[in-house]
Amino acid sequence: MAVVLHASALSGVCQTAFRAELAAVAYVLHWAARTGIAVRVWSDCSGVVNKVKLMCNGRFRLGVNRPNSDLWIWIAASLDDIGVDRVQIRKVAAHRTLQSARTADEMWQFFHNGYVDKAARLANQARPEQFWKLWEQHVQATQAAQKLVNQVQALHVAIGRRHVLSEEEADQGTEVPQRSTRQFEMNFSLGRWFGHALPDSSRLFGTTHVSRVVRWFTERIRDTTADDLRWVSFAQLYLDFQMCWGLPGPLRVQNQWVDISMHLFNVPRFRGHLLRSIRLTTGLLLIWFNRAHGMLPPFSAYLLPRNAWR
Repeated sequence: MAVVLHASALSGVCQTAFRAELAAVAYVLHWAARTGIAVRVWSDCSGVVNKVKLMCNGRFRLGVNRPNSDLWIWIAASLDDIGVDRVQIRKVAAHRTLQSARTADEMWQFFHNGYVDKAARLANQARPEQFWKLWEQHVQATQAAQKLVNQVQALHVAIGRRHVLSEEEADQGTEVPQRSTRQFEMNFSLGRWFGHALPDSSRLFGTTHVSRVVRWFTERIRDTTADDLRWVSFAQLYLDFQMCWGLPGPLRVQNQWVDISMHLFNVPRFRGHLLRSIRLTTGLLLIWFNRAHGMLPPFSAYLLPRNAWR
């Protein structure tokens, strides 16, 4: 004799067939846990059957944010109370007539599956008027949300299409504003310097070397006008100084600046420092060369009259 354990309207705003099948299994397992008996569940929903089997085997990840998480948590609690070894769930063919049964076992399955389907249909028809009002409000809210989603999606698609337009089409539609570039005022002035050796530099690098730098620099800016200016890199100035005097400049030896022209007899002692100076000169030359070919950003530069660099 068939007995209906429970038949009622499906709880929750999500009113899907899968949730209805899952709710039926959840209540059966809850009833078995309350009575403390082993249970075999028959369901015509393959998705519910397969996932409950995974849960019994410990291969189902329970997430609180997944769909129907309230029912899955309910099922997991019931399985813990019953014991997974005392629960079986099997698939039964849906919507079959008794005449299509080939065995007595299939006839039993088809009869009871049709019986519970009829009970579910009657329970759905017995919903109160308040539910249908709430359901109508839910339908309207869902349609409004779907309309908004469609508008947002259309906006994103339009933005994407605009970005993939060809350059010709983009130029026809919009005018790209020209970015202003920084302008540097070219102003060369010696200030209050009249070509004398600076005391601080003389104490640091030596009077002889500073005098040599002053002579070289004043020669480069002699007989020029302030209107004829251009940028010259420090690398160019350094190389010109070396080629002019045949010296690499002061060397740092044991935390002291040494003028190599005063120690020509001891050149082997400074061989390592000379090699480092040559490597430095080569590095500066490469930087200047790469900058001239647009391969590096502008290097440090100094403003000099145009004819100062020959």
